[in-house]
Amino acid sequence: MALQALAMVGAGIGAVAIAAPAMAQDYTTGAISGTVIDTANKPVAGVTVTLRSKAQNQVRTFVSSASGGFSAVGLVPGLYDVTTEGANYATHTDTITVAAAQENRVTLTVVSKDAPANEVVVTGQRVREDFTKTTTGINLDVVATAAQLPVARSVTALALLAPGAVAGAPGFGNVPSLGGSSVAENAYYINGLNITNPDTYVGSARVPFDFYQTVDVQTAGYAAEFGRATGGVINATTKSGTNTPMMAIHGNFDETALQSSNPNIGAATNPSTIGRLAHTATQALSIEAGGPIIKDHIFLYGLYQANDVVGKSASPLSNYYQRTISTDPFYGGKLDVYVNPTQHLEFTLFDTRQTTRTDSYTFTPNSSFTGGTPGKYTGSQNYKQGGLNWVGRYTGSITDFFQISGAYGISRDSSNTLPLDTGSYYVIDRRTATTGGLPQVISAQPYSGNSINNTQRKFYRIDGDLRFEALGRHHIRFGLDNEDVNETKVTTLNGGLPITYDYRNTGARLTYERLGGFVSGQDRAYYVQDSWEPARGLTINLGVRDDEFQQYNLSGQRYLSLKDNIAARAGFSWTPGGDSRFRFNGSYGRYFIPPAMNLGFRGRDLYFREYFAYPTGFTAANFPVNPNTGLPLINFGPALTNLAGAGYGSACPTNISAAPGNPINGAATCLIYGAGVQDPAAAKLAVGAKPTYEDEFVLGAHFRVTELFSVGLTGTYRNLGRVSEDTDFAPFLANYYCNGGANASASQCDFYQNNSAYYIWNPGRSSQTVRDWVDPTKSVTLTGLAFPKPKRQYEALVFDWKRADDGIWALQGSITVSRSYGNYEGTVKSDAGNGTQSDAGSTQDYDYLGLTDYSTGLLPNDRTFVLKTFGSYHVTDNLLFGTNVLLQSPTRLRVRTH
Repeated sequence: MALQALAMVGAGIGAVAIAAPAMAQDYTTGAISGTVIDTANKPVAGVTVTLRSKAQNQVRTFVSSASGGFSAVGLVPGLYDVTTEGANYATHTDTITVAAAQENRVTLTVVSKDAPANEVVVTGQRVREDFTKTTTGINLDVVATAAQLPVARSVTALALLAPGAVAGAPGFGNVPSLGGSSVAENAYYINGLNITNPDTYVGSARVPFDFYQTVDVQTAGYAAEFGRATGGVINATTKSGTNTPMMAIHGNFDETALQSSNPNIGAATNPSTIGRLAHTATQALSIEAGGPIIKDHIFLYGLYQANDVVGKSASPLSNYYQRTISTDPFYGGKLDVYVNPTQHLEFTLFDTRQTTRTDSYTFTPNSSFTGGTPGKYTGSQNYKQGGLNWVGRYTGSITDFFQISGAYGISRDSSNTLPLDTGSYYVIDRRTATTGGLPQVISAQPYSGNSINNTQRKFYRIDGDLRFEALGRHHIRFGLDNEDVNETKVTTLNGGLPITYDYRNTGARLTYERLGGFVSGQDRAYYVQDSWEPARGLTINLGVRDDEFQQYNLSGQRYLSLKDNIAARAGFSWTPGGDSRFRFNGSYGRYFIPPAMNLGFRGRDLYFREYFAYPTGFTAANFPVNPNTGLPLINFGPALTNLAGAGYGSACPTNISAAPGNPINGAATCLIYGAGVQDPAAAKLAVGAKPTYEDEFVLGAHFRVTELFSVGLTGTYRNLGRVSEDTDFAPFLANYYCNGGANASASQCDFYQNNSAYYIWNPGRSSQTVRDWVDPTKSVTLTGLAFPKPKRQYEALVFDWKRADDGIWALQGSITVSRSYGNYEGTVKSDAGNGTQSDAGSTQDYDYLGLTDYSTGLLPNDRTFVLKTFGSYHVTDNLLFGTNVLLQSPTRLRVRTH
């Protein structure tokens, strides 16, 4: 992100002034919109402009038009030599920088061959981020950033350098909140491949730091080709091979001896986690290499990273000590083929699969709960993550003014937790006579259940770039973007049947649980956008995007189809006269986010509970169980029939008599959470429901103090216009059908009194029409709904500064004063009790009336004041010191209103 001032004297000397992002160009390539002028600031036609990439020696040649204009698209990010040649002008070569996903405006000054030898021409600059962009955020060269700044080795750490970015709640993992939104509203791309987690939209595929070449963080004002995000966009590119062979080895170590201790979590006398024993040590060794296979035409780059990650934790509350270890490597690579400078093929592949093994032991804490002693080994489980990902792209020019690009790829991820033994039952004992009434695991099986979550996203996109002049210069970009997503997500209890045993004073409670299966969906968008330069120094960006979202349930039925989600985008960037020290910019955008895949996962639950009496002659005190497995040594008595008032009054959905203890289902003795019946596809979506969207306004002013130093002031306002959430309307439907009158129906009354009926709708309406679950051909209008309208407003004022690296020192930073206020954090919750809730779009907030009472106030991601500053100082040519400072106000609790 360095700036460099150039002062040039003498005949035949030209200068270049480059101003970065006017608008998004492409996920992986950059573009240039240039103007050739003379020393009198007049446009010059007929000048030959040659661009040559320093890394891969690809050459493009253009001739300036009558307005002095020229343009280039599909440029690989990096340094370029730019040469101007004209019949009456001296030849000159300089260097510019092209950034991924950005279009730069370049002004080239040519000097007459007859100019005096001592003429001072102009002062220019090399800069990526400057005076024409309408997006906010930060664009980073990862290699240069790592060399100059102390920064954690993750894409989140890079994102947090951007104004308006704050760290999300630890319970979600290491993910950022951008622009006041929740952590589940961002989109992540690498070489154009969407690697966002489609299950909950929290985070992305885990890619090593050294694999990245650039990371572009867009926190606001992004163009129409970017979508499916109401937070921000994190768009990265990987390294590529060049004509210069390279090889590097990186070693990174994070030892527990260098880490501070966390406080205990939970009750002081029986914490759930001992902070002093919760540590993870990470060791990673990376080897990367790249170079030409055929000079100027075929390039290859690859990285292999060996990992050794060891963690430990202890819980007095759950009586365990755990040790985790993961040693699986990462590997990835990129192949680039240039048929000629305007025909480029690329292929990227990377493997993020890894397995973490957890070994569990009993644990005895010390009296102060600062440590303790591990006991006997109780079992192990594997946590499997990641997948094999790849993307292929083609970029090619059809004519000098029209270019097309296309891409196809697959991203895969997993989050599977599997005990080594899934066939043994999990047993809890809380009988007063045996444990004093405290819950205690008495089975050899230490894990209650297992889960499988395998996701896949297949995508293709086709884009076109058309450039022409009509009342100024236009760059029209249009395209189609399609993603087919699916996941296999299953949660089930361990055992021969998915059952847990819980011995209580009143009897033995058995829980049967198997949730999920295979669900799928499709996200498709069409967009068109125009970057119009009606006058020098003025860029107007206009665009529109149409998003479509569809999802299919566990039975393959389409239950969600949301179309015609039209999102307008508009922006301007104005540098008065084209060479003023001031720049003004503004933008408006509407952003839609698709419902996460997890909405369809809970549509056919088989989940219920039943109590069984101890057999005749036995009580809770003397009922015999196997001392190793905890399972009953004799058969249970009959199912308890006296708990109907607690909800145990329904017919059980499946026979469990094959389980140990021969539990015989009663006639109507089950508490049912899910009967294994598919939610009706026609009734899952409330009539008229539409997806979540957010509106955004940005206005900024920037001033170039010197050729090395600039400052800016930017205001951002975001308002959450509509929310799609799920609500259990069963109580309202039961009231509709059970209170007599014309609406009375015994079958519907019985169903809604004994089952949940979650609908996806737009909370805030006083009435809502829904289709009946028992008879989906029938519609019911529910009135008197008192759910409050979801509200989230984000207001931010950012003062930023940037002092370019002149070979001595550099400094960049921002001060953000902001307010995130409302009653709805976003699609996930950071403050769900003592933890987090990542059920995107189906949080507890609107499940039932009353859960949003007194919830209006500052939201969990609010940080009123944030200071960020980072920079470097060159002690010598070979010694540099860097600093990275973050100062922020804490999240605050406030007395909230209804």
